[in-house]
Amino acid sequence: MESEPRIQHVQTLVEMNHCVGTARRDAAFACMEAYANSGIDLTNVDERIKQYCMCVHLINEAMEATKRSSLVNDRQWIWDRPAMHFLTLLSELIHTTLSLAKHVYMVDQEAEILSEPLGEATHELLVTTCRQFITTEKAAYRSFMRMLNLGRALLESSTAKHREHFTVDEERRYGIAYGEFKRHYESEIERGIDLTSELPGLRGSVTLGRYFSGLGDENDPEPDFP
Repeated sequence: MESEPRIQHVQTLVEMNHCVGTARRDAAFACMEAYANSGIDLTNVDERIKQYCMCVHLINEAMEATKRSSLVNDRQWIWDRPAMHFLTLLSELIHTTLSLAKHVYMVDQEAEILSEPLGEATHELLVTTCRQFITTEKAAYRSFMRMLNLGRALLESSTAKHREHFTVDEERRYGIAYGEFKRHYESEIERGIDLTSELPGLRGSVTLGRYFSGLGDENDPEPDFP
């Protein structure tokens, strides 16, 4: 008599909470997109850095949720690969933008301190260099915003594929988790939590110099940013 085929049941915690992880990713991305689209502070680098840090935080949340909630099944993981690639690219773009803004922040202080002891030539070099970094920062941020608009469909497609296979209970849990995570991230944004303390060299507030506080420039043909 032939034995019955063996059936493997893989019920790992990751798989059981897959719907919750997907909800967390979707909520983090939705809040980050809304936050970025609400506009950054054009007038001072200190505020821009705080805003970039919030974007970094929310993208990291979305990436971590994607990693943790991806199923072992290769066929299902492949749905997340384009989304993960997109999130990684967004993370790299906003980190680049943040690094450029941090340079502006530092030079803004150094230019004031070093202008007298190092002479006018060195001071002018610092100012000129900083203006170039602001131009590059603008370009990086514009790229980040374009990627938001282009890549949203990748996450939506990934989520739609997963939800096709959710049970009724998983769909219910997805809806509850999405609402809770969205409220959590919106609360962080509303409270204006300061994440700059996590970055070396960015302690406290800066008194901005008269040279680089804003992204706008009288010679910039595109004063509106992004």
